Amino acid sequence: MARTRTPADAPASAQVFWVVVLGDFGRSPRMQYHTLSLSRKPGTQVYVLAYPGSQPLADLVSAPNVHMATVKEPPAWLRKLPRVLALLLKVILQLMQLIWLMLVSLPRPSAILLQNPPAIPTLFMCWLAARRHAARLVIDWHNYGYTILALTQGQGHWLVRLAKSHERKWGRGGDAHFCVTKAMKEDLQVCARLTYTRTHRHRHTHTHRDRQTYLQI
Repeated sequence: MARTRTPADAPASAQVFWVVVLGDFGRSPRMQYHTLSLSRKPGTQVYVLAYPGSQPLADLVSAPNVHMATVKEPPAWLRKLPRVLALLLKVILQLMQLIWLMLVSLPRPSAILLQNPPAIPTLFMCWLAARRHAARLVIDWHNYGYTILALTQGQGHWLVRLAKSHERKWGRGGDAHFCVTKAMKEDLQVCARLTYTRTHRHRHTHTHRDRQTYLQI
């Protein structure tokens, strides 16, 4: 896994993909296998936007065309603040980093693959980046971010209602979607182009051809 390149030194002929995981990439086998599949196509450069953390698959670490664009984790002092204030500051800090990476620093992608959740601020930022760069946005739905927030804030909390509205609005901005269960596929209803992919420990039922179809590669 190579250092992050800037637009100036990215190969001019390469097909660029972003994989966005606003979390520990090394703890997301599903997104690692997506990345590995994309990296094996000739002439591709894959940029992973994620927190530093666990070691990814050895094949990704050794791949010269896979680049880590590190997003700094929220500082520890945020945990000392009231929870709602800490969440708002966390989003602001993440947003500032994503604006720099997605709109200024990274090479223009042909497609963006996003893991959801978290939905805030990644859904909006990936939608914005996809429109700016004329790229396809593909969302891999693992869960709903607002339901996770509701576990600590309560279903009726204004922040949960805001998060739910945000997720529904910007989730519809995806050009294609993966989801991990049939129940989620039926519940999402964000658009007609959903694919059900059953997750196993070391394999997925969707194929490399599926990824090629949805990412148009």
